[in-house]
Amino acid sequence: MSAMVRRVLEAVAADDKVVERVVDAARGNSPEVALLPAEENRRHIAFLLSEGIAHLERGGSPDDGDFSAALSLGSDRAAQGVSMAGLLRGVHAGRTELIRASVELVRSLEVDDGTILDFMIDLDHYVGAVERHIISG
Repeated sequence: MSAMVRRVLEAVAADDKVVERVVDAARGNSPEVALLPAEENRRHIAFLLSEGIAHLERGGSPDDGDFSAALSLGSDRAAQGVSMAGLLRGVHAGRTELIRASVELVRSLEVDDGTILDFMIDLDHYVGAVERHIISG
């Protein structure tokens, strides 16, 4: 299943419209995140996606590996004065939009519902690990 998650994340990361949806969701749900330049949000989301793809290529548990990008995002936002609540509102909204876009893509490939459910669980597990590292940062 991780191979499918990786392929979908690669497609999502390469789609500027989807990345923009994730950025818009984060900015639209967190006034504090929206105060930052949109390009900064785009850069972090693109970097987190590329790190996620690299993590999946290496294999292993979603909780193991290098989460320095997520830690950096958390510490950068703290240094910029973004509160934990504001950061979490943006992260949760971005996470939801990423999962929504990913499921739309998988459905367009006519994948059966059982596989989509397994895909969502795998993707959510990885995105949850990223979120925990952002908070730690």
